Amino acid sequence: MRIIETISAHVRGSVLEQKIQKLETKYYAKVYFPEELSQGFDDLIGMKNEKENLKDALNFLLNMDLYLDESVLRPTTRYLLAGAPGSGKTPLIKALAKESGIPLIVIDVSAFNAFPKRVVEIVDLIFSISDTLPACILNFENFTASENLPSEPQMLFHHHLSTKIKGSENTVVFLSTASSTIQLPPFYFAENLFNLNKVIPIMPPTLETRKELFAKYLAEFNIELDDAMLERLSRNTMGMYPKDIEFIVKETLNRVARQGSLEVSFKDFHETILQMAAGEEYNKLSEKERESTAYHEAGHVIAAYYTNPEYILGRVEITPRAQSLGLTFEEAGEEKYCKFRHEIEYDIIYSLGGMAAEKLIYGETTSGVTSDLAAANSDATLMVQAFGMDEDFGPIVLDDDVGFASEKFYAASEELVQKILKDLFAKTYQVVSEHRKQLEALASALLENEVLIGDEIKHVLDAAEKE
Repeated sequence: MRIIETISAHVRGSVLEQKIQKLETKYYAKVYFPEELSQGFDDLIGMKNEKENLKDALNFLLNMDLYLDESVLRPTTRYLLAGAPGSGKTPLIKALAKESGIPLIVIDVSAFNAFPKRVVEIVDLIFSISDTLPACILNFENFTASENLPSEPQMLFHHHLSTKIKGSENTVVFLSTASSTIQLPPFYFAENLFNLNKVIPIMPPTLETRKELFAKYLAEFNIELDDAMLERLSRNTMGMYPKDIEFIVKETLNRVARQGSLEVSFKDFHETILQMAAGEEYNKLSEKERESTAYHEAGHVIAAYYTNPEYILGRVEITPRAQSLGLTFEEAGEEKYCKFRHEIEYDIIYSLGGMAAEKLIYGETTSGVTSDLAAANSDATLMVQAFGMDEDFGPIVLDDDVGFASEKFYAASEELVQKILKDLFAKTYQVVSEHRKQLEALASALLENEVLIGDEIKHVLDAAEKE
């Protein structure tokens, strides 16, 4: 059994420690005492809003005696925490424990599925520990895993847990999940036990936060990047969380070391990002497949570069990977959280560029357009059915609850989606045809080099224009 060396002498060897050991070894929980934690709020990079949302909890834990007086209004001490794996939910709660000097118990609810007949016993054990401590923070991780319990143990678990939470005066409780929606039985909301207004979403880091994260993880290995490379890396990892960024740094440095190199480049980092998106390289293509893939990927670049003034040449390759025969990546520019109609149309034209190139060169298309068509169809459908962007169809939403849902409107919307896709494919084909010289030059360069990045792509296109 693990002996927690930092537990004070009056706890070591006590019944409390025995309970802690049972919870950890038998039910896969983890108990952290403040001495074991290294990071407080100031040590967490970013998460400004999330930390602000926990001020009530921190205030409660630091002024426990005051708030145990029933005449004093108790601040919020129960939270629903939602964020993708690796988003930083657990580090945030650990920082609260460190900041307040209060022990933390982390319980993985998915482990309850191994003990469906003991859910009440486990909950009782958790609260017997927390009630013995002067104050305690409880984090029920992967909370939506409780949905996998059989119906009777599931109801017992929820009913018993909500009752225990309601009766516990010295705890701050988190129900955390990777799910974007948390559906709880109604008794969790009885007597304001939990409030849906207190859902704390863990948002992806901002551009500036990602820069700080890259700088932090690189500094751990005494690696310095110039400001331009740090900016490019940060822009190309929009939507990624701290764990993702840490992985990119470590995996890139490991790859460079395996290759026997002492220098690390943006291309090395970008290779790791590609592996995360599309998997490792695998067997080489036949010459015929290499050629068609080169034209296909070049078509994406030509369609986007010569229609979208904001398109930034990034990377194009014909390296077969686990999920694709080739890839085209735009260099990230300004971060956007919503798009105008014309910007979505640019996305559709980009998606159809590979198909247009195949049609131009071979007179027919390959089966490699599947994912491109899926993306284009999805964008066009959202334009009509969700974003109200078609003037003839009108500013309506196709939805059973808040909008139109008749078969008539669905049929009409499908015709409009088809028309949008046909019109944009015709435009894409025209653009690719008008720039056939550049298309063939880029395909030829890909067949020779397999991978082209940024300025290399522009050099090929500029040279073809001058011929």
